[in-house]
Amino acid sequence: MKAHRSKYDMSANAKKASIEVLNAGLADAIDLAFLTKQAH
Repeated sequence: MKAHRSKYDMSANAKKASIEVLNAGLADAIDLAFLTKQAH
């Protein structure tokens, strides 16, 4: 995955960790949306 430049000064490890947390939250939200849609 290509990293994009940003105006925030973060280390590569901090960026990687925050991306992993955000991706996990996004996946959970998508799973929840599909589960609620399937329940109806």
